[in-house]
Order: sequence, then C-alpha cells, then structure tokens
Amino acid sequence: MAQQTTADALLAGLTAAGVSRVYGLIGSSTTPFYRALAGASGRIRYISVRNELVAAAMADADGRLTGRPGILLLHAGAGVLNAALGLATAAKDCSPLVAIVGGVKRSLASQGGMLDIDQAAVLSPLVKGFLHLERAADTPRTFLEAWRAAARAPSGPVVLQVAEDLWDQAEEVAQPAESEFAPPAIPAPGGMDALIGMLRAAERPLLVAGGGVQHAAGRLLQLVEAARLPAITTGNGRGAIPEDHLLCFGRAGYGGGNGAADYALATADFLLCLGCGLSDMLTYDYRRLPAGRLAFVNADGAYLQVMKQRFPEAGIHQGDAGAAIEQLLAAGLKGLCRANWWNRLEVARSEWQRVVDQCAFPGKPLSATYALRRLAAVLPRAAIVTCGTGLHLLPVNAALPCYGPRQYLSACNFGAMGFAFGAAMAARLIYPERLVVCAIGDGDFLMTSADLETAARENLMPLTIVLNDSGYGVLRTLSGLRGFRYGSDHGNPDFPALAAAYGLRGARATDPSEVETVFRVALEPDGPRLVEIVVDPREQPPANWPAILGMKVR
Repeated sequence: MAQQTTADALLAGLTAAGVSRVYGLIGSSTTPFYRALAGASGRIRYISVRNELVAAAMADADGRLTGRPGILLLHAGAGVLNAALGLATAAKDCSPLVAIVGGVKRSLASQGGMLDIDQAAVLSPLVKGFLHLERAADTPRTFLEAWRAAARAPSGPVVLQVAEDLWDQAEEVAQPAESEFAPPAIPAPGGMDALIGMLRAAERPLLVAGGGVQHAAGRLLQLVEAARLPAITTGNGRGAIPEDHLLCFGRAGYGGGNGAADYALATADFLLCLGCGLSDMLTYDYRRLPAGRLAFVNADGAYLQVMKQRFPEAGIHQGDAGAAIEQLLAAGLKGLCRANWWNRLEVARSEWQRVVDQCAFPGKPLSATYALRRLAAVLPRAAIVTCGTGLHLLPVNAALPCYGPRQYLSACNFGAMGFAFGAAMAARLIYPERLVVCAIGDGDFLMTSADLETAARENLMPLTIVLNDSGYGVLRTLSGLRGFRYGSDHGNPDFPALAAAYGLRGARATDPSEVETVFRVALEPDGPRLVEIVVDPREQPPANWPAILGMKVR
C-alpha cells in the first residue's frame, strides 16, 4: 500500500471506475480535489458550469445515456442546495449518479457557521444514499460503496461527503481492482410460467415498457413482433420500441401521453408492466386505472411492495426485465393480439392522429404542434431529444416521435424545470456524432440560460428550440380554467440576441411560412444553434384533456 491524500485516492477511484467526465462548480470546500483533478485532465474531462442545477442535470443525463453513474462535484452548503432539485429529479427517474460534495471543516461542523448545514438531513430524503468519508484510508472502499449503490437496481443518486480539511490528509491506501466496479448482476424473475399462461389466455393483452427495460430494447422488439403483442410506454420507456412501429401505440399517462395509449391501458384485460409500475403519472393520479389483471416485472423490490399494496391481486415478479424478456421469448408466444382487440386499438390510434392533425394546422398564430411536426420531418432518426417541463412537452411528445432507446430524456417523474438544457449538453458530449435537440419552453430555458456560456466555451451547444409563449403555459391554462389569470405571464429577452451575446448564432420564426426554412438552416453544420419559435399562448396542444382536467380541476 502507498500513502495517498484523500483527494488523490478519490481520483484514483474515479480512474479505476473508468470515469471520463465530471460535472461541477468549484468551491472552497472542494478546491484541494480540483488540484488533483487538474492533474488528470488528459484522462478525465471536467465540465465547469454556471449553476449547480445544470451540473446535476448533466451528470443525471450521463447516467441515463451510459447506464453508469454520472459524477457530480459540489461545493458545501450553497452548492449542495442549488443541486438538490437535480438530485431529486435523478432519484425520481432512477438515474445512476454519484455526487461528491464538500463539507465544512470537521472542527467547525454543527457550529452554525458559514456553509454549515446538515447536508445529510437535507439530502437523505431526496437520494438513494448518503455516505460520509471519515478518513483518507477509507476513501477507495467508500467510493466503491457509493458507486455500487448508485448503479444497483433500482439505480439512483448517492452522495459522498468529504470534509474540507480531509482532502489533504494522507494515509496508506489500498485501491480496489477495476473489476469491482463492474455493474452488479440482476437476477432473473421467478414465477414466469403463470404470467405466460395469463398472456396466452388474455383476450386483450398489453405490454407497458418502462425505463427499466431500455437496456434490452432490441430483444423487447423481437418479443413484441414474435408474439404480436401490442405495447405502450411510460415517459422513461419512450424509444424502447420505435414509435412508428405498428405494434407501438405510444406513451401513456399525464405529461405527454396520448389518447390511444391511454385507451389501451384502460381497456386491456391483462397488463404486463416491464421495468415500471402503475404510477400516478401513468394513471392520472390513479383516476384512470386498468380494468383487467396486472403483472409487474421490476428489479425494485420496495416499489413492487407498493404496487402489491395498491393492487393486491397483481402478479409480482422481482428481477431484471431483460431476463424476463428472454423467458418470454423462450416460451414461443405467438398471435397474442386477436382481431377484435387489434381493430379497437387501430380505431383509437386513428382518433388520436386526428387530434394531432387538428392541432398541427399551418395557420396563424403559429402553433407549437405544427412547428414541431415540421421539425420531425427533417430530423435524423437517431437524434436525441431532451424535453423541458411545461405545456410545451405535450406537443413535443405528440409531434416528435422517438425511435430508439435512450433517445428521449426528460424529468418525467418529478416534473421539475431546469433539466433539459444541461441534459442536452451532456448528450452532445457523450455522442458528438449525433444530433441533439433540446426542445424547451421559455420559462424552463431562462432558469438555466446562463449556461449558454458553458455550451459555447465547451463546444457543447445542442440545437435548442425555445418554444416561446411568454409565460408558464400550464399554469396559465389551469388558472384560466378556474376563472382567473395571475402569475403566469412574463416578458422575455430577444433569444437570438441572447445567443449572440455568448458568441452563438440564433434565429427566430414567428409565422408558419418561416418554420421550414429556419429548421433547414439550423440543421446545416454552421447553422444557428438556438431557434426561437414564437408560438400561440392560447394553443391547446394535443393531450388527453378529459383525464388531465379530472386530475387538476375539481
């Protein structure tokens, strides 16, 4: 064993884990680690941001896209609090992330001084785990514990706190082998024979694909095709089955679901949920429940118990959704979608398509649905789309199809703004050869727009489509339904001029006749990277409005 400081030992742990990217914002409580990190600049790229919320979104997206924990580096106190929202978002969407956070000097802890808060008390309810590093010698094992906990299904954010005066402490350190950072194996679920029997007996079977099946998307598609099994997805499951596939009826639920998928979920007589559950989002606050029998395959044992309490008759199968797919393929399922069920689903799909067509009219004022449909017509099939939170996510989900796994990233289960722009920058870093589109509302974008400087400095600017309706559209709509309008209308800057202030090119479309030209130019290699689309603030985009109103207006 060799003597190492805590900072050097932690850097060695990152190297052993194969980490090549770290996101953060420097602070006095973490400065000694930055000295070590600077010495590894040839192996690890550090992305410095202007707000910790953006760094959290980048680390979160890194975890979602790679399946390995993203690394976040935070200053004590203020930095931790700025990033707390991003950590909660990662937890809600089961995104693997390790947040290395500074702490005040141990002699000053719990004294009420500058930066001194109980970070464990603040963050523990929001994250999967919170670990304290106590001495330099413990660094490798404690980091390994954090890494494994973040990666272990259900994955999520884990915090590792290091006191400011511990970074330079040196002790003899033994590093774990690189093999110890390998992803832990997830066992196959049991009891699948009964599930297979119910699938065969069902008159109206339906598969729901969640985020937990993204890693097995290719085999999932083989299953759906071989069994002729209709499928829908959750928000995090988008792309697990291409949305233009005949057997895919799209995303269900609040915040982007479509009428056909919602109809299928409510009408199926046997529902197989792979890598997901039936959440409040999927069921509109549990007001739109399926009528048939249920089975869940999920690696999250604690969440399965929640499902069992809510749906006592459901089949519960804990284990890897990918392994479950292999068992279903081995069963040789065929012809599960009978003619009557197929015809009903096709009618629902046609009805939903009519809704989208009606919203995508090319008249004035410009509708977001029309603009995004024109964008969809020119996007490469492999494009990655990140989506903000707000009314704009409805036309994004309706008009921008998702064709492959992990090609749609959004704060699906927490509904917080501040994720999409940082996530898009991370996607640009991880997949520089692919087009990355950030589709975002003006309200969401302005919460993180200072990081245009980061995008320019690091050459990570995604094609950012700002759908500008001059306010918070969801709140404008919901308050209007209650007979008032207050607190939801705001002014905006000149977005192309804002981009220019950071050395980036911008463009704007205000009329339907301008949209195609603006997008065509934006897709050129040297085209504008920020496109403002000024949309009708009165637009009612495509959605299952009866279900939404049943949740929100009582």
